[in-house]
This record gives sequence, structure tokens and C-alpha cells, in this order.
Amino acid sequence: MPGPPEPLIDACQNGNCVLYVGAGVSAPAQFPVWKTLVEDMMSWAGSEMSMSPSLLQAVEGAVQAGEFTLAADSIVSELQSGDELEHLHAYLQHIFDRPADLTPLHQLFRELPLSAVITTNFDRMLEQTFPEAGDRVLTPHDTERLLELSAKREFFIAKLYGSLDRPETLLVSPAQYEDAIVGNRQFAEFMESIFVSRTLLFLGSSLEGISAYLEGIRFRGGEQQHYALVAVSGSAWKAKAAMLQRRYGIQVLAYPENDAHPEVYAFFNRLVNEVKRRERASSRTTATLKRVVLENIGPFEHLELELTNTWNVLLGDNGVGKSTILKAIALAMCGRDAKPYANRLLRSGTRHGRITLETNQGRSYATDIFMSSRGIEVESRPVGIMEIEGWLALGFPPIRAMSWRGSFGPQGEPALQRPTTNDLLPMMSDEPDPRLDEVKQWIINLDYMKRTADDDSQHDRAFYSRLQDQFFDMIRTLTGELEVEFAGVQPEMWQVMVRTDDGLVPIESVSQGTAALIGWTGLLLKRLYAVVGDMENPMQAYAIVLIDEIDAHMHPRWQQSLLHDLSKLFPNVQFMATTHSPLVVSGMQADQVFRFERDAEGRVERIEVPQDMLFGRADQILTGRGFDLLSTSDYETQKLIQEYKELVRQSHRKPAADDKAAQPLEHRIATLEAQLRQRLPTPEEEPVKRRAIELIDALLDETLSADLPEAKDMLRDRAQKLFDELERQPERWR
Repeated sequence: MPGPPEPLIDACQNGNCVLYVGAGVSAPAQFPVWKTLVEDMMSWAGSEMSMSPSLLQAVEGAVQAGEFTLAADSIVSELQSGDELEHLHAYLQHIFDRPADLTPLHQLFRELPLSAVITTNFDRMLEQTFPEAGDRVLTPHDTERLLELSAKREFFIAKLYGSLDRPETLLVSPAQYEDAIVGNRQFAEFMESIFVSRTLLFLGSSLEGISAYLEGIRFRGGEQQHYALVAVSGSAWKAKAAMLQRRYGIQVLAYPENDAHPEVYAFFNRLVNEVKRRERASSRTTATLKRVVLENIGPFEHLELELTNTWNVLLGDNGVGKSTILKAIALAMCGRDAKPYANRLLRSGTRHGRITLETNQGRSYATDIFMSSRGIEVESRPVGIMEIEGWLALGFPPIRAMSWRGSFGPQGEPALQRPTTNDLLPMMSDEPDPRLDEVKQWIINLDYMKRTADDDSQHDRAFYSRLQDQFFDMIRTLTGELEVEFAGVQPEMWQVMVRTDDGLVPIESVSQGTAALIGWTGLLLKRLYAVVGDMENPMQAYAIVLIDEIDAHMHPRWQQSLLHDLSKLFPNVQFMATTHSPLVVSGMQADQVFRFERDAEGRVERIEVPQDMLFGRADQILTGRGFDLLSTSDYETQKLIQEYKELVRQSHRKPAADDKAAQPLEHRIATLEAQLRQRLPTPEEEPVKRRAIELIDALLDETLSADLPEAKDMLRDRAQKLFDELERQPERWR
């Protein structure tokens, strides 16, 4: 048989291979394979249990015909109806709950850097092989924990048919397993996420067994390649192998059927040697969100966006779909959990829309929103993008504020958690974000743990103290000179107290803009520590943040520095935000800014923003391609400018002989010039410098006659140069 394929070696080398272990792997240790187990169960049920002769005869007929799955289902169904399953569980413990020496093949398993092991076996040989798995030996009853470990790429053993230590988890027949999957959508999505994000290697199972396992979780494969090492005979297997390749991307690595199966050991021995021979990748690179495609979503018939892995800021008038883009990304990540909000995104007059997210590593995730006889439906393929990619993604609606609702007392040490759709759903609801109060509770918990942590805690007291300091250091960086310092927790009402320029106040008393900033950045920090708290510095982790109106309630000075400060604090977070502020986008790269406007027919289109339109003063950016304002002057000044321009055009059209008629026109033009001189400031940015230039202009007007414009311009230029020199070298003028 051929050696291990290169993609399989690469998957093992990079810790991306999941081993699927069937009963054939434990057969050398004298544990029964499926056929033998069903025959033994039939004999036991006939002699030890009250199975009717007619049913026993039917089961025997099924076994003789090779219908072992049907036979097992019949036995389990009969015992289930008689409330005698506990006897079957005891029988299984008698067969499988015994010590056994590891086989040479199991020893080879230990040499591979596997991502996980999935098995239908009841014996404990895999637990013996990987003792480091510890409490990470899980069943379909432990879906939440499986999702957490999968997202973090931590090793686990998944026992699909349950564990002998937990009889309530045991599943004996394929029908029981299929029923369990149908009743546990979250587990089915977990299995699909494993299938589309890892490379599976099937071992110890027949082609029929592999097909039954895959059909039980009811999904088709994607672009991921998988492998099955299978003993075969005759030629009928080729059609089954072709079906597995076509439907699930499983390449069958066939070898002649025999009793000893030496080909399996030789294959794994070579696989281990090949992996060892190569330098293993130090870590798997986290993918980033690279491309978003919307079809019939919001105002967009078709939209494609190529994202940067740092900042992506959306500009445009109200009603052009900026918030819709953020909500569409959130919905695609949430899948069915966002179904209550899906009808808000479907384009008017259409019955089907699609959101496609693509990573920089080439993986694609499509979510369809469509109308059916049951109403709005949401289907994602593959499901569970956050679980597959291991992404933490958070979404923040435009209204972000802390409430005065009281906090609870200390709630102890939070356990590590996984990313969930609850991190994104508040963005979809169009309601004020309710999560910002969680930050207050988190501060209370940190304050408690920094004083009470002991040897049984996850971290020492210094860790919680540093984390609390890190939170307030972050706020200090974002708010500049504003004083917001932690002053303690008031235990009577469990209020977080902060020291501000106004004295000691509850944290809820800070301004709306400060509270919003504390809330959403604090929640980001909290979730990073909850999900990747085992990293040396979770602030260095990758995450996706979707935030609507990032500049809301913020002073212009904060808006100017916000993006720079956030990038410094969270260098690997990918932000996607909307704004109406020129100060936010000032100095950004053109590929980080996306502007939308409606054309003459009312269709929304993307407008390219030239790089030079993102540099300069705020008024220059506002009148550039990023915002397309005609003027930054107030409304009354714009009316005066328009009148002035119109009168000047009229004066140019008057005949020279009509001097008397032109006098009122010239008087009005002179009046407007005087008014506009007062209303339109000089282009200097600093107020003191601007006032000085205006004073010089006034002195020049009084001193020099109107027929000496060149002299006035020369003196004004000289004054400007002196001001510039003073700015460059102020010490020379002291």
C-alpha cells in the first residue's frame, strides 16, 4: 500500500489531525469488534434477559444476514421497552472494563502530535495511551466543554458512545447514537466543525461503519481532505470509496484484508518517522477575516469588501447600510442563534440573501437567509465559524452605557470560557447594550480575588491585582489627562468607587462618553482573559471587534487618538467600525476606509477614498472624498458666501457705463466682504496664532492704503514666517 499522503503528514506535523478510532484497533487486546459484540449480546440477551423467542429468532436472522446494526437496534429497543438497559450497561462493563496492555500501535499513537481522538469504543485503551487527557475524556453530554477545547485547540478524547464511568451517557446501537445527535444540535454542529477544520484519519472501522457515522450527523464534506485506512477484499469496496471521496472528501487508503493487519503498523510507523523528521511548526497561525460578500442584504444587491487585519472603518450618510454590514457579519458568525433578527437584514422585495465570510487562509463560510413556509430561516455551511477558527468576536451597538443597577457581591473566580454568540447578539437587537454592567461585576470579582486567592485558585493574588491595574491603566491611556483611578469597592451596596477630578464617586457617575469607553473596552479585556487567559498576555491575542459609531459621546481630542491607542493596547485585534467623525479617520490608510453613498437611482455604491483625502485638517477631510461636505462653515455663513458669489458674478456682467446702477451692488459686495472677514477665520489652527494674524491684518488695513496690496501681502508673509520660526525654535525668543 502507498505511504502516508503529504497532506496527512502536514496535518500531523501542525497538530491539525484528529484520529478516529474504531473497534478494530482494540481487537489485538482481545476486545470484541462490532460483529462479535453483537453476536455476544444476542447470546446474552437470549440466556440472561426475558427476550421473547420470536424476537430472538428475528435477531438471529438479522445476524446471519450480516445486518448487525439492525440486530443491535432490536436488542436495545427490547431492553429499553422493558426498562432493563441498566443490565445491558452492566454487561458492557463486564466485557470492556478491564485492564489491557497497550498494543504497539497504541504506542505509536503517543508519538503523534494529534489534535484530538474520537472513538466509538467502550474500552479504556485510549485513556491509557493518553493519560495527559485527564478530565478531557468527554461524551456528547459534554458539548459545552468540547466546544471550548476545540476552540482553544486543546487535546481531548471524545467517546461518541459514552463512558463506562457514566452509565447515563452510554449509547449501544447506531440508532441510539443517531437519536442522540438529532436531539443535540449543538453536538452535531461541534462534529461538523471538527470535520471542516481538521484532517480526520479513520482507523479500525469498515467503510460501512464510516458511512453510518457520517450519515448520523447529516452533513456533507467541504474542501478539507480526510483519510481512511481500511482493510478491503474483492472490488465492491471501490464504489463505496468513491462515494466517500465524492460526498465527504475522504480518501480511502486500502490494504488487503488479513488477520494480523501488519500494514497498519507499518503505515503509522512511517507516518511517525516522517513527522519527526520534519521540523514541527511551532504553532498554528490564527486566520483573520479577509473578505465579506453580501448578496441581497440590507440596501446591497451585491457588495464585496476586502478587509485589513487591523482597522476597517465605514463612512457614509445615514441610511446607506454601514450598520447593516456589521450586523451581517455578526449574523454570519452567530448562524441560527441570530434567527430572530434575520428578517431585518433581508433586502426589500427579495426572499433570499447570502452572507459569505472568507479567511486569509482560504476558508469560506456561507450563511443563507431565506423565506420558507415556516417564516424566516437561517442556514450556515459549514456551521460554527467561531468554533472552527477559534475566534473571539464581539459586537457593540451604538448605544453603550452603564446603568445604576446594583452589582452583586463577589462571585469568585471565573473559569476559562469559550467564545459564544452571546458576544455578538447584542449588536443585532437594536437595543442598548446590556453587558456593560458586567464590567462592574468583574472589577468587584478581581478586587475580591486579589485579597482571597489561595493555593486552590487558578492564579495567585498578584495576578488579580495586576489585571485590575491593567484595566485602569488601559482606561488612563484611552482618556488621556482625565483622572479615573480605582479607589475600592463600597461593600454595603457593592459599588465600584473611582477617584476623579470631582472627587470620590461611583463609577456610574462618570460622563456618558467615559462610561461607554470604559464599558466596551473593559468588556473586550474581560472576554480576552476569559477565553485566552492562559496566554502570557491576552491583550496580544487575535479577536474581532464590530462596533457601531465608535466615536459616540467622545470629545474630539479622544477621537483623534482613539484608533492609535486601541491599536497599541490590542495590536492583534481586527476592528470594524462605523463613524461620522473626520477625526477618527484622519491619517488612516486608504485601504482601511470604506465609504458608501447613493447614486442617482438611489442604489448604494462604494466610493473609493483617495489617500490624500485622509490627511490634513478636519475641515479638509470633511470637504474631501471621505465625507463630501460642500463647506464646513455654519449654515448662515454659507448663505452669505453664496450671495457674495452671485453678486460678484452680476458685477462682472454689468456694462462699464452703468456706474450709477452698479453702486448699490458694490456697496452690498463690500458689506458682505466685511461680514465674511469676521465669520471666516484665518487658516491658522491654534486660536492664539489665529487671533495674532487677524490683529496684524487689521493693523495693516489701517496703516497702508488700499492701493498698496503688494506691500500688505509682503508684510503679512514676513509675520507668518516669524510665527513659524517661533514654533520651531521657541528657546531663541525667550
